Amino acid sequence: MEEITNTSHGIWTFGNNLFQNGLFLFLIHAGLMFLAAKIVVHLLRRGLEHQSRREDTSNQLILQYLAKTIKTIVYILCAFSVLSDIIPLKGLGNLAVGSASILAVAVSLAAQETFGNYIAGFFVALYHPFKVGDNISLPEKNVAGTVTGISLRHTTLTTVENTQIMIPNSMMNSCILENRTFGQTDYTHYELIGVAYDSDIDAVKEAICHVLANTPGIIDGRTDKSEPFVPVQVNAFQDSAIEIKFPIHVESFGAYFTVAPIVREGILKEFNQRGIEIPYPIVTVERK
Repeated sequence: MEEITNTSHGIWTFGNNLFQNGLFLFLIHAGLMFLAAKIVVHLLRRGLEHQSRREDTSNQLILQYLAKTIKTIVYILCAFSVLSDIIPLKGLGNLAVGSASILAVAVSLAAQETFGNYIAGFFVALYHPFKVGDNISLPEKNVAGTVTGISLRHTTLTTVENTQIMIPNSMMNSCILENRTFGQTDYTHYELIGVAYDSDIDAVKEAICHVLANTPGIIDGRTDKSEPFVPVQVNAFQDSAIEIKFPIHVESFGAYFTVAPIVREGILKEFNQRGIEIPYPIVTVERK
């Protein structure tokens, strides 16, 4: 009986030199802490999912940010609680509190960019200048694409070449940004084309309207059907051509890339049939 008692006592006190209450109790405590953390995170996620179903889509991103932030804090607190049972690390919490200013400087220098991206991403989530599915452009960086993901660190864009670009959130928050699909029901892009100075402008307008009216995907925005299909304007006088401006009106930004090439091809054919010239610069060299 004494041997059994000694063995039982040995199991409970095994590792006392390293763990505050022995290895066995340390493992139980660690398991319970991480189980509790997992339950808290699960309840939090369920609550935020329920809230997100009640909120509009513009607020769902900020809810996701809050979920990830709280999840990280819960697991960090759990880890500190477990580590405090390890005797060599027992003073870790007190040391962190006592050296708060030193740690703050060290962390700010070592992880300045990371925290900057996180904070910038938080403001992106808060003010939602764009969302997943929007087509955006950063003219300063010569970057454009469709937003396919927004994380704590970066925003992912998919380009028209089907490549992915990952842009730090700090850049997304500081650069001039053009959102081409922010919930509008249609998209209009103005095209420019040059015609010769001796062209019949009325014939040019008629040819362009004819092509647009007969191209699938073009939206007829007229309220009065007796008016021209689209407003075709003389935009500028260039060195070798009259610059003509007209709109291509389609249902979405993405549809433009499908419809516009058909319109250009149709206009080229229509101009050729009507004898309308698209000029190009000619350089005359005189030999003396």
